[in-house]
Amino acid sequence: GTRLRRMACRRNRRSTRFGIGMKLLINMNLSPKWVSVLKEAGFKAAHWSSIGRPDTPDYEILAYAKSNSYVVFTHDLDFGTILAATKADCPSAPKT
Repeated sequence: GTRLRRMACRRNRRSTRFGIGMKLLINMNLSPKWVSVLKEAGFKAAHWSSIGRPDTPDYEILAYAKSNSYVVFTHDLDFGTILAATKADCPSAPKT
């Protein structure tokens, strides 16, 4: 929880207690079961399959996450590369 909170954009930081106020977007390469686990831990979470198409390009998922104040939870190294290439500071994309 602490590591993910630090990775969130400043505007996502509404509380310092157990991720309250932090929104996590679970990428397609992770199980939708993460949603219930993270919600039980106090996070707001959604799996991409409940939001968009499974074949959506990574850069579009990042754009959605940024515009909707999500942190992307992923096992995909491409997200970090995209963030670095665009010099974006948000959204964060911790790799599991």
